Amino acid sequence: MIFKFAIQAAAGVSMAFAAAFPATAAEFPDHPVRIVVPASAGGASDILARMIAKKVGDEWKQPLVVDNRPGASGLIGNDVVAKATGDGYTALVGSTILAQAPALYPKLAYDVLKDLTPVTIIALSANALVVPADSSAKTLADFVKLVKANPKSYSFASNGNATTSHMQGLQLNKIASLDMVHVPFKGSAPQLQAVLAGEVNSAIIDLGSSKPQIVAGRVRALAVTGETRLKSLPNVPTFKELGFQGFEGVGWIALMVPSATPKEIVAKYAQSVRTALQSPEVVAKIEEMGMGPIIISPEDFAKKLRSDINYWAGIVKEQGIKLD
Repeated sequence: MIFKFAIQAAAGVSMAFAAAFPATAAEFPDHPVRIVVPASAGGASDILARMIAKKVGDEWKQPLVVDNRPGASGLIGNDVVAKATGDGYTALVGSTILAQAPALYPKLAYDVLKDLTPVTIIALSANALVVPADSSAKTLADFVKLVKANPKSYSFASNGNATTSHMQGLQLNKIASLDMVHVPFKGSAPQLQAVLAGEVNSAIIDLGSSKPQIVAGRVRALAVTGETRLKSLPNVPTFKELGFQGFEGVGWIALMVPSATPKEIVAKYAQSVRTALQSPEVVAKIEEMGMGPIIISPEDFAKKLRSDINYWAGIVKEQGIKLD
């Protein structure tokens, strides 16, 4: 299986979450909480955010209201939360773009390490290269031949500039000497619709959004990212096994809050999301989407975030990625 994400219930994490909350956290929340999703409704981030919001809201006895803020590859929604009051009443369900943006946007309106506090990763997600069901490409080799036989005629859709799917599309162009045109969308939902409607020739898209359509035969997956094949899509090969390097990484969807948020409230969020992620129905839904649930402490997520920022900075430099 691509993910080595068996739910981590390490003693150290449990002890951190088990600490008693002071009054500020015990009284929080006493009115509705806003969960900003920097993507369109219907995508993987939105689905996960609503599922977690329902579970945590039931526990807290206050509604967690999802506020979709798509656009600019997630930067708009991220900035809303980065500049929000750090009282716990605004949180972000963001994605890997948080780790990629610093290398791509030197003039970001926010500093992800200074303005946002990591709470926990909710799920890990692989991407897939998909084509419309009526495409003559049955394999990745077929697709490469088609693109080369039709110069400057093929496109790949991403869920936004500077996202993982954008970078991986550029990587495919580079490795296979292709000239696909990049077509960015405001999130995975409109990106997928463009493939279904035949408006684009292909897309590199997260499985959380696309797996139901793949299983239903409405789009065809030619390859997936990651080290090994997905248990849920055993017939779809990885880029790696097909000889395409640089597609081993997987993305994440995670919860963050403004940096001024009290540590006790950060811990309360982490504990409640951890409880939600131990629910069999939540685990089943995440896995059904082709993703992997993961429990990680705020401290470990902070370390991973820093590591990922360095990793993606290296990828951007190595590939010479420039935004459209």
